[in-house]
Amino acid sequence: MVIFLTSVLILSSAAMVALLWAKHWELSTGRVLFGGVRPRIGEVSHKALVMIEQHAPAFIRSRAAALIGWLRTGARVAVARLWAATEQVLERVLHSLRNAMSHTHHEANARGSASTFLREVAEHKRRLMRRRQKEEMKARQELMGEE
Repeated sequence: MVIFLTSVLILSSAAMVALLWAKHWELSTGRVLFGGVRPRIGEVSHKALVMIEQHAPAFIRSRAAALIGWLRTGARVAVARLWAATEQVLERVLHSLRNAMSHTHHEANARGSASTFLREVAEHKRRLMRRRQKEEMKARQELMGEE
């Protein structure tokens, strides 16, 4: 690392000396090095500077908004999937407990039909799941439309 840094220091010092020598030569002779090329180099440098100062930050800002939207949608989907997975695990536990309890209680009571309240809760859950799936599809379509 020391050798690399030392060589970079030597090269940059040599380049600085060469630049000062060229400027001294221009001032003493009155001639301009690469005089015909300088206007074109100035134009290219100006375009590069405008690109770096104006267009690049605007592009980054526009992509940042899309990225934030994509991350928010991804987070919502992840939370929804986690919620659904947790619910499925709880349902499996409930069914296994119900099956375990059926051995100790009368078979007809353990496997009886669900109450009206539980049927309403199940229907409400189905509606919520359908609505969530529609919202996810809409969010994906909007995200694909932005790209």
